[in-house]
Amino acid sequence: CAGAARTCASLHEKAALLDPGRLFARGYSLTLGPDGLVLRDASAVRRGDRLTTRLRGGRIESIVDVIETTRGG
Repeated sequence: CAGAARTCASLHEKAALLDPGRLFARGYSLTLGPDGLVLRDASAVRRGDRLTTRLRGGRIESIVDVIETTRGG
C-alpha cells in the first residue's frame, strides 16, 4: 500500500510539472496556428494568418505581418 501511495504521489507531482498554467506563470506562452494546433515552426504560417497566443494573463489574437525563418529551425 505504501509503495502504491508513493507511486501515485510521484505521478501527481510529474503531472503538475506539465500543467500549462505553471509554464505560463514562469513566463512561457503557447501560440496556436490558424488551424488551432500548436505552432512549432515559423514556416507553418503565412502573411495574414490569425494566431492565438495563450499566456499567464489570458490570450492575444494576432495577424501575421512579417515572417522570418532560420535555417535548420
